[in-house]
Amino acid sequence: MTIKLAGPVKRALLPVILGRMRDEPVIALAGARAVGKSTLLRAIAARHDVPVIDLDDAETRASVAADPAVFASAPGPVCVDEYQHVPEILDAIKAELNRDSRPGRFVLT
Repeated sequence: MTIKLAGPVKRALLPVILGRMRDEPVIALAGARAVGKSTLLRAIAARHDVPVIDLDDAETRASVAADPAVFASAPGPVCVDEYQHVPEILDAIKAELNRDSRPGRFVLT
């Protein structure tokens, strides 16, 4: 049986994540496929008026792979979707956090 929803599901986690971003420099959104991680990330990015770096996109992935430090040093929060496609970005994030570990710097899926 398939249930159709009339509109978007309210994300109960959004206020929780926004609250944690006041305390933690990095938030990682983890979970099974298709549970809403990317949707939640986009909601967080929209709240902060920042773009989502979508590493599912081949062109974006190539740009980030060529120079991950440029993306990691962007004004925060830096929202990265599907970070596992460019694992080198984690080293760039670590280096950036060694320089500036303020809360709310990165959100990853």
